[in-house]
Amino acid sequence: RARARHVVGRSWAGRSRRVLEVLWDVFAEAKDRHGMRVCHWAALPNHMHLIVEAENETALARGMNGLLVRIARRVNKAFGRRGKLFDGRYHVRALRTPREVRHAIRYVLTKSQWR
Repeated sequence: RARARHVVGRSWAGRSRRVLEVLWDVFAEAKDRHGMRVCHWAALPNHMHLIVEAENETALARGMNGLLVRIARRVNKAFGRRGKLFDGRYHVRALRTPREVRHAIRYVLTKSQWR
């Protein structure tokens, strides 16, 4: 499954190194939690793309909510800010064939501007 979530305003634009450090830490800590696993990700200036594996819809929802809360808390702490970090809802797309998975992985891995 792939998803994107928009960041409020310019919460992390221009602060790429510190944000990437936070994201690496959060993704490392959150692997295999709530029946969801982050396989690939890309952080862009105003949103991110994730490819995750989940046992079911409930595991996906719980895993995503937990992950986004962790990211928001860590980014807010790192930059001494408060409030909402993510705006709107994430987009879910089930990847049903090996070809869709291959295309999604290629898209996510070549999309990142912060490597």
